[in-house]
Amino acid sequence: MTSAPFALDVTRLVQRLRHATPSGIDRVERAYLDHALARGGAVICRVGWRSHLIAPGNVAAVAEILDGAAVAPDLRARVQPWRVARVRAAEAGLRRLAAGSTGRKRLGAFLRAQLAPGAAVLNVGHDNLSVEGMAAMRAAGLRPVAMLHDTIPLDWPEFARANSVPRFRERLAAMAGAAQLIFTTRAAEAAARARAAAEGIVLPAGTVIPLGVSPARTEVDAEVAAGDGTAAPGFVCVGTIEGRKNHLLLLNIWRRLWETQPPEATPQLHVIGRRGWEAGQAIAMLDRAPMIGRTVFEHADLPDAEVARLTAGARALLFPSFAEGYGLPLVEALAAGVPVIASGLAVLREVGGEVPEWIDPLDGPGWLAAIMDYAAEPSPRRAAQIGRLEGWRAPTWESHFAALDEVLAGV
Repeated sequence: MTSAPFALDVTRLVQRLRHATPSGIDRVERAYLDHALARGGAVICRVGWRSHLIAPGNVAAVAEILDGAAVAPDLRARVQPWRVARVRAAEAGLRRLAAGSTGRKRLGAFLRAQLAPGAAVLNVGHDNLSVEGMAAMRAAGLRPVAMLHDTIPLDWPEFARANSVPRFRERLAAMAGAAQLIFTTRAAEAAARARAAAEGIVLPAGTVIPLGVSPARTEVDAEVAAGDGTAAPGFVCVGTIEGRKNHLLLLNIWRRLWETQPPEATPQLHVIGRRGWEAGQAIAMLDRAPMIGRTVFEHADLPDAEVARLTAGARALLFPSFAEGYGLPLVEALAAGVPVIASGLAVLREVGGEVPEWIDPLDGPGWLAAIMDYAAEPSPRRAAQIGRLEGWRAPTWESHFAALDEVLAGV
């Protein structure tokens, strides 16, 4: 028995090692892993059909594995050469570190024997959730707590992979069995409860706790960010290239600029993020449009420090999404003192307040006008937003986890 006060499920983090850079939810789960390390939490990870539990004393080793520490493959990893090597290696490392493992049917009894009485079991990645698993943990006297980021696959199915819609419906049904839910904004909670009700699902009580900001995404040397002053003014768009992020709007704007003015008079657009799904036309433009490599630049796998550098030197972050669960790139840009031009979504207005420039995601002329205004020097419109930024304060992970501790104490 580990006597850990809580356990964190890191199944998503391990499986997402198949990608070179983490998504927003991945970075949230990683922040929770750091919190587990600091607070003596245990770790759970499902590998195949078995869930493994790693005691608090080995959580630091889990973090090192996820950060890329070399791990010798075990026999099971070697007989699955078709799977991504980083994932197989991480799974091998977790199997070696595990205090024990079990199948889904005995999960509740297994965790009850391993954790402190009434321990919380946290899942913030939407992976490894099932109605049966939640029921088993509740029956064993444990307290499953899940973070519900959004219900976008059900609200906007045209922007989701086809197979992700029924899978997400199952996850939402599983969350109905949680002892407590965590939401990141009031708008996201309202949307999730409305969607759950439409699906005939009753969600448990929840608490809104804003996400913190990672310093690695916001801190950069001022001289490095400023550059030598000779480069064209630039804008950044940060996020996976998928349909709901509306990259197509920006690419069409830069296509128009390519046709109407010389490249040296056109601001640069830096598209930062890996290619995703339901974005065929945007990806086709990134592959073949004439301005690519001249005024538009794609960056698929940038480390956090380089993302921070490009963002810090930008005239603004562009965020024309049709739907968001929280909007970490927006918050991180504001935390770095960088202006934001974004869709006027309720969830983004909640985290950005009155600081950003809010424009409808379908208003192409409005976006073009704002981009050119912000690219100008001087730019009264940009200067006004920088003035508004002075009164804005970024949420911190310290405050997030202080609020989480209060929630866990009261569940």
